[in-house]
Amino acid sequence: MKADPITVQYGGSALIHSDLIAGRVHVAMDSIGPIMPHITSGTVVPVATLSQTREKALPNIPTLAELGFSDFNEVRYEAWNSIDVPAKTPDAIVQVLNRAMAEVLENPELQTRIERVGMSAFKPMSFKDTLDFTVKVSARLTPLAAELAKLAPK
Repeated sequence: MKADPITVQYGGSALIHSDLIAGRVHVAMDSIGPIMPHITSGTVVPVATLSQTREKALPNIPTLAELGFSDFNEVRYEAWNSIDVPAKTPDAIVQVLNRAMAEVLENPELQTRIERVGMSAFKPMSFKDTLDFTVKVSARLTPLAAELAKLAPK
């Protein structure tokens, strides 16, 4: 089976989930937190996790490396998010926001809450590192989607 993926950037998890459940898209990559209710209800079937180790919330679901995609371990795919501001935001404001978010994300209580929903706390990154990471992940996930489509239940 040959798959020619088309990368579609969605404006949030709810939109891609409704398209996935309705069959308008065949493979989706999303964070565990938002998709977990659909996995639990059986409306979505996980094929693999994009993390380097099995997820605590999905211990029976293999990682990409376990499925033979070990070259994708060079980039971490654990759940991650970014907080974005308009491109013309002054660098000083971006830096202040970045430091404030890093402090919040390092809070032990928040990390406990993140783990409680089956996710792992992600180490805060600088603006440049976040941008580089996002570009790299997007470039790697497009061909991966084609490979994962072959594994999706028929």
